[in-house]
Amino acid sequence: MDINVGIGDHLFLRVFMDGVKDRYDQICITHSRPGMAFWHNNDAKRWEFNLQLGKMLFSEPPYMLVPNARYPFYPNERIVKEVNDKPVRPNVDCLCVGKSLNIGKYVVLTTKQRQILLSDFEAAKSKITPALQDLAKRYTIVILGEREVQPTREYTADVNRDRVYGLYDYFTSILPKDRIVDLSIPALGVICSDMSQLRQDCLVMKEAQAVVTFGIGGNLWLSLCTAPRTVGWRGDAEQTTDLMHSGFPGLRLTKDIDQFIQYLRGV
Repeated sequence: MDINVGIGDHLFLRVFMDGVKDRYDQICITHSRPGMAFWHNNDAKRWEFNLQLGKMLFSEPPYMLVPNARYPFYPNERIVKEVNDKPVRPNVDCLCVGKSLNIGKYVVLTTKQRQILLSDFEAAKSKITPALQDLAKRYTIVILGEREVQPTREYTADVNRDRVYGLYDYFTSILPKDRIVDLSIPALGVICSDMSQLRQDCLVMKEAQAVVTFGIGGNLWLSLCTAPRTVGWRGDAEQTTDLMHSGFPGLRLTKDIDQFIQYLRGV
C-alpha cells in the first residue's frame, strides 16, 4: 500500500488495518512519492522523519515498511471503503518515550486547529473560554504543539483557507499562567517535526487525564491512539472521522459546541 505522508495518515492506517491484519501474511507499506514531492518538495528531513515513523509503526508482522516501493495508492477513504470500516485502537506505545512530568493530574490542550472555520471558532469563544477556565481550576493545563502554525502549501490551499490556524495565543491569554505548563515549540509546518519531541509529546498525552483537541489532524490521531481520554470539537465533513465515534473507549468527539462544553465539564 502506498499511503499519504502525514503523521495522522500513519496512525489512520494502523487504526483501520489492525482489526483485519490477521487476514494477511504481509501488509507492505511505502510512502507516496508524489505526495512528498507535491506537499513537501521532497524535503530530505521530512523523508527521514517519515522513514523513522514508518519503521516504528510498521515493524511488527504482518506490517513491513518498504521504502521506495511501487504499490497502488491507498488514500484513507479507499482503506475504509475497500479494506475495513471498523476502527480499533492500536498499541503504539513505541511512540510514548521520554520523561514523565510528575506534576500530578493534568489535562493537555493541543494548539493546532484544522477544519473549524475561524469565524465559527470566534463565535464560540464565549462558551469555550469559561469552560477552559473552569478546567484550569481543576487540573494543571499542559500546552502541546506549535506556537506558530507556519504557512505551507497544504495549509494555504483553498480547501484549508481560514480552516487551519493556531490556538496558542488564545490559550495563554485566557488561562492563568500559574495553571499552565507550557511545552509548546516555536513553529512547525515548513520545519519538519522532531522525532524525540513527538515521542515525548505522546508520553505526555498517555499520562494525562485527558487531551482536548480542536478540529482534526495529527494531534487528534495522536491523542486517539495514546491518551486515556480525548475530548474534541470538530468542524469537518469527513466520513472517515465519523467512524471514530465507535471503537474508541474514552473518546468524546462532537460537532455540537454545546455538547463539547458538556464533555469539558465532565473531565
